[in-house]
Amino acid sequence: MNAPLNQQTIEQYCETLYTSPDPTARIQAESILNYSCPTFNSLPGTEATDAHSPDINSPIGSALFCRNVLENSRNPYALMFATSRIKTLIEGHFATFSTAEQHGLRSFVLQYIFQNPDLLSFILAAQAQLFGIITKLGWVANQEFRLLLDHINVFFQHGVGHRILGAQILTSVATEMNTPGSISQVRQRKSAVGFRDTQLLPIFQAALSMLRTVLQSRLSDRDTEKLKEAILLLMKACLSFDFIGTSNEEASDDIGSIQVPATWRVVFEQPEYLNLLWECWTVFSSPVSVLTMECLSQAASIRRSVFSSEEARHTYIDHIMRESVSTLTGAVGQIKLQDVGNYHEFCRMLSRFKNTFQLSEVCDCKDSESWLTAIGEFTVQGFHLWKAVTSLTSAKQETELLIEAITVSLSRAYVKSRLDCVHAVIDGEADDPLESEETLLISLEMFANIARTKYKESGRIIVNEFQGLSLKYRELIQRASAMSGTTSPPAGSSDIKESLIVIEMQLTWMVYIMAACIGGRIFRSSYIGDDSAKAVKVYTQLAARWGLNTPNQVLDVILNSSLGNLRSSGEPAWRKQEDQLILRTLKLFTNLSSGYSSVRYIRKLDTIKALLRNHNSSEFRFLDPTRKSTETDIGRCRTIYYTMLSRILFAEDNIDAEFWRFVKPWEVSFDRIALAFEGKSEQREEDIRLILLGLFKDLRGFVTSINNRRQFNLFYEWFYPAYTPIVTRAIEIWPQNELAIPILRFWQEFATNKSSRVTFDSSSPNGILLFRETSNILSTYGQNLLNRSVSSESARWGEKYKGIMLYFNIMSVSLSGKYANFGVFKLYNDKALDRVLEIFFQLMLSVPVDDMISFPKLASSYFSIIDVFAVDHMMGLPMMPQPVLAYIFRSLGEVILLPSTEVSCASMACAAIDKMCTFVLNWLIKNKIRKDGDGDSDSDEMVDTAPTNDDFKAILARGLQNNADLTSAGGKRRLQDPQQTHWLVEYVLSNKGVLNYLLMVLFQVITFENRSNQWSLARAMLGLILLNGESFQEYTARFVRAQLPDRQEQLQKAVDMLMQDVENNLTAANRDKFTTNASAFRRECSLMTLMTFNPDDAGTFF
Repeated sequence: MNAPLNQQTIEQYCETLYTSPDPTARIQAESILNYSCPTFNSLPGTEATDAHSPDINSPIGSALFCRNVLENSRNPYALMFATSRIKTLIEGHFATFSTAEQHGLRSFVLQYIFQNPDLLSFILAAQAQLFGIITKLGWVANQEFRLLLDHINVFFQHGVGHRILGAQILTSVATEMNTPGSISQVRQRKSAVGFRDTQLLPIFQAALSMLRTVLQSRLSDRDTEKLKEAILLLMKACLSFDFIGTSNEEASDDIGSIQVPATWRVVFEQPEYLNLLWECWTVFSSPVSVLTMECLSQAASIRRSVFSSEEARHTYIDHIMRESVSTLTGAVGQIKLQDVGNYHEFCRMLSRFKNTFQLSEVCDCKDSESWLTAIGEFTVQGFHLWKAVTSLTSAKQETELLIEAITVSLSRAYVKSRLDCVHAVIDGEADDPLESEETLLISLEMFANIARTKYKESGRIIVNEFQGLSLKYRELIQRASAMSGTTSPPAGSSDIKESLIVIEMQLTWMVYIMAACIGGRIFRSSYIGDDSAKAVKVYTQLAARWGLNTPNQVLDVILNSSLGNLRSSGEPAWRKQEDQLILRTLKLFTNLSSGYSSVRYIRKLDTIKALLRNHNSSEFRFLDPTRKSTETDIGRCRTIYYTMLSRILFAEDNIDAEFWRFVKPWEVSFDRIALAFEGKSEQREEDIRLILLGLFKDLRGFVTSINNRRQFNLFYEWFYPAYTPIVTRAIEIWPQNELAIPILRFWQEFATNKSSRVTFDSSSPNGILLFRETSNILSTYGQNLLNRSVSSESARWGEKYKGIMLYFNIMSVSLSGKYANFGVFKLYNDKALDRVLEIFFQLMLSVPVDDMISFPKLASSYFSIIDVFAVDHMMGLPMMPQPVLAYIFRSLGEVILLPSTEVSCASMACAAIDKMCTFVLNWLIKNKIRKDGDGDSDSDEMVDTAPTNDDFKAILARGLQNNADLTSAGGKRRLQDPQQTHWLVEYVLSNKGVLNYLLMVLFQVITFENRSNQWSLARAMLGLILLNGESFQEYTARFVRAQLPDRQEQLQKAVDMLMQDVENNLTAANRDKFTTNASAFRRECSLMTLMTFNPDDAGTFF
């Protein structure tokens, strides 16, 4: 591998890499090519190239190697490898290329494309993309890159082949300018804005000019068709540009208008633009005509405000409407719409036109009636559900009447089409729309908007269809019943069975359709609530027909009917359907009980009162602990059910008697379990376990809705101390996750002091007792976790890490609950706190750091407890093992480095760093004051003092000296007196590499990444700088020197600005000043192309 490869060997390895069916051969070829042409990448998700050819020592060397391959080879695989490798080098190391090298590489790529128009299309496409990437990355810093169109015009002055290439290059540049890459978001947006403001409109105008020329030529040879396609793709890319930086990659391009700048009105206010596109669509054949209609779809969604006047906008709207009518009524348009692609894009064009322009603007056009009629007929024919009638408030009266007439036709056509599709589904000619519930509900919602526009007439159509089907169904049932008594199947029985299947599916459609129309009224939110003035007319009708005079009576009917859904039949064949019905019913109940007004309404209903008295009815089979479901949502039904009931129960005051009546069934179950634990029951162990499983799911849901002190104390009085021993005993017997996890989830909710609900009288020991019970549970479960082995790597989460996560969560809510004075435990030599902390440290060390930050839920729980622990508890310990401290500091640094959209863990890590740095600085300053004999200052917030730089150096030097004098073997000492160095201060001052590592991590993240938690990063960084100022200055100086010479001066000014006017203290004002400087520093860095600099391996710090 040491000898350089010749051209033929390179080609062979490239061909093996892309075509060999043998994985071993591909891996070997990739390894040899990586050695000969390394990427020098060490980014996440890429393989670092440690070993490489001695002839290549930098990214520019690899780029020159690839350039040599491109210049001397015609092998398509070698060319593709060289192109993709240059792309990787540019994206990863563009900052290492000097300005001259950037210009040279860009010019080479452009010249290479120009000189090789006969290469395979995928290679030319890759080269065009490479040119676009280079142009984007160098746009801000290189003035020459911004003369894009001038450089590409040479392609348009040659033959058709070169013009195709020119259009493809411009398309790639326009696309790449919108694509996030290796540069920062700020820099990428700056490049995109510059490209938009200077080049995009001229490129679009050039594309229009070329399209006009091609249309006038009337040529249709193969190359001309390719040119048409390339031009239209360029126009589409121009109008798909993210003009204002708000596009969502996952959002549909059918939503929203195109936010072109005002300067583009010179194109859209000229009739030639639409004339050209419509003529091209008429003349061009598919698939080019489909691309033309896509451009017309974009033209139909140009933002309304771009036009200089109302008249110009109306002219534009009228033009689109005229051409649409001509397409729908003319022979040419009808022929073109026979093509599926043209039909689909034309529908999209109509949809986007409707979404962009208002109905009132459409009605103002002179051809509005003919347009509405044509569109209505087109919709009926194609059943493309047009939603143009969501509001008629701005339409003229005559237009409104026309739209209403159209909607009746649409309703009739939709109903008929749904009934007819049943035959196609049964015959296997089409998929069943009923199987895709999400799509079904969307289409039904759209239909409801249409049908309710003329509700009476549409309702009559639906009712007539339903009545006719009902009669047919009744007749078939009667005939089938008459045949059921015969001994042998009579003739025609199979036909009756098939007819029944058809009628039942059609009736299913009718039920869905009727439900959608009724649901479109949004009855509950519209007519049930405090504001019932608009509901007078509705309740008049309800009272006349069914005697329902008030919202309460209507709600009672709804809930009584829904309550029947919770009563399962017990038939195994209907199990899945019943589970889904129960879940949806509980979601409805939860929705009703969530509102401030609605929960008080339903609290007074007789149906709900009866439910509260009999909440564990045997008819509710989903409460049967032996009834299992494979679906997670169904398994949570018990929790959802009791969350809802708890919210309803506590909706009124003075419910003590009702509460005790409510928990009575749980008391009975707990008493039976207590007897079983004492050996006085004959119940099977499995039955006891299942009862406990259900009980703690119920209790978790019940406690979740408790939100004030009175409610919590009521529950606490019932549950403690009568039933808390059962919790510990259950975990001792069944530590497996199936039971332990629900118990721990309940206890986490029980121990959480949300809304300050866990508040006891000053003379009450309940807070301390609650934590002692928590300690017993965590100690029991934690010991089992420590002794538990994992069967496989893939089972780590389910078998161990999930339990550790809950351990951390319960610790976090307990330590931050502020309902227990933890100093009491130390005062009375109570080991409750020490036990959970010791197990916490052991569990922490049992999880590798990589795993700790790789599992999102585990990471969130871990950094939450570290954040809480660092506030008060950590500093109050007499000591901490050094392996634990090393683990904590390493994990803090690694999670900050971790690129992720979820920044909460990094923010908590920064908060913990800030708290520890603040403590160390406070201790050093207090120690200096004490040593100097200054007894006048009694401020607890010593960070408010402002020592000079010399003072700070003296403070740190003295701290190091004290540390050297007082360090004991193994770090296992305890604080003997106030003058003895605190163990955290000792660790920090003795392990400056830890501070260097954290400082480097924060500096790198602030410099190169646009994080949303910039405030947290800056807070943590200031304390590290004050503790380690000399290392910070040394590191930043080396960082500046590592950059290219032409960027060093500007970067040094930005670094100097970071500490400008920042004092040597951690006051709020000083922190805010540093945060402002850090934001300004980040902005400056985003405008420069900088190289990363890692002077040390992070692993050496620990």
